[in-house]
Amino acid sequence: MAMEEVVERQPDLIIGSWCGKKFRPERPTVRPGFGQIPAVQQQHMYEIKSSLILQPGPAALTDGLAELQKIIGRWAGLTV
Repeated sequence: MAMEEVVERQPDLIIGSWCGKKFRPERPTVRPGFGQIPAVQQQHMYEIKSSLILQPGPAALTDGLAELQKIIGRWAGLTV
């Protein structure tokens, strides 16, 4: 997805993952137009470790999905 499209869609939540690197939420905030995105304005940017979603086999579905549920639950103010 192009950066312009992300800005256009105005996401309320951003979940980042970088293979072998830590997600640094300050990096997307300096991209052109990202300052107007609700997720950036309200600091709703979270990391999911690449090892959870890029591992081989069904664990990516089970472990990765469980972590996504936790992240979305925290963002939504739910206890997960």
